[in-house]
Amino acid sequence: MSSDHVWMADFSSDSRTTVGFIDDIREKSFERWSEFVQIAGRGDPWPADEFPRMIWADDDWSDKRLAKERDVITGTVAPLVSAAVVEALSGIDIGPSRLVPTEVFFSDRQRRTEKRYFQFHITPRLTAIVPEQSQNLRYDSMHRTYSAHSAKTDDLAVSREAAGALKIWTAGEMISQHFFSDEVVQALKKAKLARPFQLTRCRLV
Repeated sequence: MSSDHVWMADFSSDSRTTVGFIDDIREKSFERWSEFVQIAGRGDPWPADEFPRMIWADDDWSDKRLAKERDVITGTVAPLVSAAVVEALSGIDIGPSRLVPTEVFFSDRQRRTEKRYFQFHITPRLTAIVPEQSQNLRYDSMHRTYSAHSAKTDDLAVSREAAGALKIWTAGEMISQHFFSDEVVQALKKAKLARPFQLTRCRLV
């Protein structure tokens, strides 16, 4: 990477983007859905043609959240991003990560959102944080994971060697945290779409 920075994206830190969903995989097979949650949810590979094709809000509260039609919202497992986000990233090689088109409906399963949404499956899963060069990083010995919800600009150090040429990946040693290269973030900023991703700049070392 030519930049000296990458960016941590925390999709779950903005409660306004939280929507409760049900999807067609869960409706057909709870066992298969559970497998999907465990594997794809932690950033491991999952076939694009086996992602949910239809998801819908599960109650009135979720309907109200979904009615805002934001550019980034939670999904059943992978976060949902709008077609505008996909367009912003269209000129960037996102590697093995996928943007899977998905029909998104309100709880009546009749009204579809005006915006077109994609499930953003971020992969691969990398262990790239350098703890000894980071600040505001907490270690959970029971689960063997780190958390950095209070991290500020450049508090976290990320291994340039571990990240390699990847522009998007998910953190193997952190929960619900993903990383974007500076190129990805600049494309989002240019399209005025960066804010919903709750980005924190991190140092490459």
